[in-house]
Amino acid sequence: MSTAQPAQPARPHLDWYRKAAKKKLDELHRTNPAAKLADAQLAIAREHGFPSWRALNKHMSSAS
Repeated sequence: MSTAQPAQPARPHLDWYRKAAKKKLDELHRTNPAAKLADAQLAIAREHGFPSWRALNKHMSSAS
């Protein structure tokens, strides 16, 4: 069972994605204790249409 993430703000800041990745890591640890933060970051990036955390980070940096 996964916990619902808070609704994404209209203009999210990279910090919002970082917090979402930390929550995702907690979720992943329930089924896979060996999960790493990078796994959670990749999942968050893909959920929001980016191929990688780096691509999401780059997009957010250029958007601000």
